[in-house]
This record gives sequence, structure tokens and C-alpha cells, in this order.
Amino acid sequence: MWVHCLDSNKIKRGGRYGYTARVGDVVDSCSGTCENGGTWNTDMCACICTSGYYGSLCTSQCSTQCNNGAAVNESTCECICNEKQNGSKCDCIYPFTGGYCDTCSFVTCENGGVFNATSCSCACLDGYGEPQCKVEQSSTAVSSTTTSNGPSSDDFEIIIIIIVVVGVVVIVVVIVLIGWWCIIVIICKKKKCCVVSNRC
Repeated sequence: MWVHCLDSNKIKRGGRYGYTARVGDVVDSCSGTCENGGTWNTDMCACICTSGYYGSLCTSQCSTQCNNGAAVNESTCECICNEKQNGSKCDCIYPFTGGYCDTCSFVTCENGGVFNATSCSCACLDGYGEPQCKVEQSSTAVSSTTTSNGPSSDDFEIIIIIIVVVGVVVIVVVIVLIGWWCIIVIICKKKKCCVVSNRC
């Protein structure tokens, strides 16, 4: 019986992936033909498929088309995005553009900002914001980077928490006092006592 070992489940007694041999024979050579532009790799004894194809001989075609030069994962038929791409089809993340998302959509920074080609971003001077230092930031955003002698936002949060806790305690005390007053009034009415003088 002859077995072509392209399917790893059919490998028997030393047969290796990509070989045709009799069951029980040990084969020492590796050869194969790949379809759709795939390349046979003798070290792996398997096809390396081109983008869009998968399978042992690259005969199955993915319906997935990736953008911006991204490759298709042969086993899952999903796009493999780089760090400048995202989404199921590997769209460029702003401000990157180009065939492989390797070009910056701008190369100049305004208002004294310094351009960084690696990160495709501007290092802006105080008072200006991303992406190209065009937008003047509000005074509240700028003041967050400067120090001041006034209370910080953490101080205000603590003050608010203290006010809420004190308010809850006061409400509980008032409810308890009203409750006791009502109990005393009910008892006195049953005994026909005067609440003010405590006489019946």
C-alpha cells in the first residue's frame, strides 16, 4: 500500500510529511509541487504559500484580502497586521499611510514643534497639541503640566468624600431621633400621658 504523506494524520512508521512511500518504508528525500505560486521548502518538507492561498499544496484560496501589504495567516486565513495597522483588513493607523503604512501623512510640525519620523509624531511646545502642534490647548490643559501652590484635584476629592460622610451621619442621627420621638408619642397616647410633662 502506498501513502502520500501530505496529511500528517497519514504518516506511518517513519514516513515524513511530503513523501510518497509504502507504509513501513523510511524515505530520505523530500520533494513536492506547490500550486498558485507557492514555494516548496525542503527543510520543512512543505509548501510556503503566497498571500491569499493556504493548504498543504496552496490549493485553497482565502476570500480575505488584506490591505497595505499585510500577509494572510495560512492556517486561519486572517490578515497579519503590523504595529502601524489595525482592523480585520490591516488599515493604516493615523497618521501613517502608504502601501505598507510606512509613510507619515505629514512631515512638518507647526508652532515650533519637532517632527519624529520614527513615531510619525510632533513633540509640541507647551500650549500646543497633537498631531501637528496646530491646536492651541486650553489653559486648563496647560496648567496641568505646571506646578501651583493651590489644592490639587486629589485634595478636592478628599474634601468631597468627607462632606458626603458627614452628611450621611447627620441624616442617620436625625432619623434615629425622629424615630425615638415617634415611639415616645405612641406610648404616651396609649397610656394617655402628656408628652411635655410626662404625666398621665
